Amino acid sequence: TFLGKTMKWHRLDDGVMGGQSQTLHAVESTEDDDSSSSVLHFSGQINTQGGGFCSIRSPIEGGMPSDTKALRISFVGDGKTYKFLLSDGNKSAFGPSRRC
Repeated sequence: TFLGKTMKWHRLDDGVMGGQSQTLHAVESTEDDDSSSSVLHFSGQINTQGGGFCSIRSPIEGGMPSDTKALRISFVGDGKTYKFLLSDGNKSAFGPSRRC
């Protein structure tokens, strides 16, 4: 959850372009007496031959509150280098998106 709302995660891998990378994701919720939280598990195999890619996305319904000053995110990785992007949805990682 984020700001009390359930995030709607979806994967987007190179399969949309004929690639062969494969991913899985699951959200694990935890609750105790003081709070509740959730953890996103994103895993898989990326096939970089031919420029493979894997991604996971979720919109933030209603956007970030206007008084937001920071966002804290924790990662556990495997020692390799990865790209992490945040977007307001108006631009892609490659420049402005255009709709025809």
